[in-house]
Amino acid sequence: MRVYTDGACRNNIGGWAWYNADNGEWRHGVETSSTNQRMELKAALEAINEHFLDADLVIVSDSRYVVDCFGEKWWAKWVQNGWLGTKGGEIVNRDLWEPLLEIVQDHGNVKFEWVKGHNGDPGNEKADELAVGAVLNHQKESKKHGKRQPTAKSASKRKDEATAGDGVHRGGGTAAGRETDGVAEASSA
Repeated sequence: MRVYTDGACRNNIGGWAWYNADNGEWRHGVETSSTNQRMELKAALEAINEHFLDADLVIVSDSRYVVDCFGEKWWAKWVQNGWLGTKGGEIVNRDLWEPLLEIVQDHGNVKFEWVKGHNGDPGNEKADELAVGAVLNHQKESKKHGKRQPTAKSASKRKDEATAGDGVHRGGGTAAGRETDGVAEASSA
């Protein structure tokens, strides 16, 4: 089973989504005070939770942050070092990494595959559309009900994120602009 995942963030409102290209099922959600990387993790976690009983599961993501953690086994160093990075700081997004690692290990047969974002892959494009849609729908509803949106922090912008005309930051870039030990989530653009 191949499930595409994606995250998006606009003005600190994060959206996550997964899309099962085999049967067209999907889910998405939002988180306030979030980042794109948190939403990439949340999307993978939710996808695995939903497809836990599927024997062979491939999570297809445009996030090197997610894919490389498992492919390059960053997580093993994190666990060995008590969830501290190479520079001694706590691993960013540990609250999502720990349950993600646990469910991947419990499942026993989850593979992660990287796909270049915004490059015409139909599953990736659909997951992106759903994640962005979750953010935009939340913001539309918030405006309708008179809730003020938080402002974006410049530090949350990653060099490898593309910004579309709708102002939503999307992942899908290279590993540039972040430390690979997971401690630094973003660099100043």
